[in-house]
Amino acid sequence: MKLLRHGVDGAERPGILHVDGTIRDLTGLVPDISGAVLSDAGLAAIRAFDLARLPVVAHDVSERAFQTERSGQWTKGKSCDNFGQIGPWLVTRDEVSDPQDLALWLNVNGRTFQNGSTCTMVYGVAHLVSYLSQFMTLHPGDVISTGTPPGVGLGQKPPRYLKAGDVVELGIEGLGQQRQDVIADPA
Repeated sequence: MKLLRHGVDGAERPGILHVDGTIRDLTGLVPDISGAVLSDAGLAAIRAFDLARLPVVAHDVSERAFQTERSGQWTKGKSCDNFGQIGPWLVTRDEVSDPQDLALWLNVNGRTFQNGSTCTMVYGVAHLVSYLSQFMTLHPGDVISTGTPPGVGLGQKPPRYLKAGDVVELGIEGLGQQRQDVIADPA
């Protein structure tokens, strides 16, 4: 699929071109998908994207054995039961002065492994929303996990993976914090 503008010159509409050559009109979802629309002012007028931009703490857990030892896509290592905890609450966009400048951190058993800021993201939120909209229709309630700062266990020397009994605490400035106790797989 490819995001495109279609229609009469000067009155083009946003759409997606499917691999079979058909065009799905996105006019009912967004008036257009462009840099201007993805600005703060433009997004305020688009409910679906405005909701997608509500910042929230999300614990992007990975089961590395599923990803590295069982080949294929990394998605299966991110999709286990109880992975991807979100919260403790949502805040509205006006409650965060600059979502591209928030401190974030993650500790395991009291030791800091990740300490960073959203200002060091490779791609900003507006770019990520625009890019993902080229491959999927975004709806209110969709969650886009934007990644994590350096310090993940896989990148440690030697690699450090979570194990039963570990306590993970993480948070983002102004958005709250989470705590998870790692338990053994009951299977």
